[in-house]
Amino acid sequence: MRIENRAMQDWLKTQGIEAQAKYFWTGSTKHSWRLSAKDRRWTQADADKLNSLGFTQACDGKPLNQYSGNGGYWCVFVIGHNEFAELAEKAGSI
Repeated sequence: MRIENRAMQDWLKTQGIEAQAKYFWTGSTKHSWRLSAKDRRWTQADADKLNSLGFTQACDGKPLNQYSGNGGYWCVFVIGHNEFAELAEKAGSI
């Protein structure tokens, strides 16, 4: 697993969120994260938690809401906390 993704997952875990993380370096979702959790449904409480941690929607930078999940599943594209991506840059792994 890439350095930035592992660092984000570990940090999310310390915040009480069990989720997989993937950082996008290129493409239409450049500099955003995909956070997902298997077999879970997205709720407003999840949106509130991520908002309180400083994340916003990747598409427009607005706060996350009950409709941010992908079809109700726990899969969101967010921006924020690029310090974890900077770890990979410093390590030369990108």
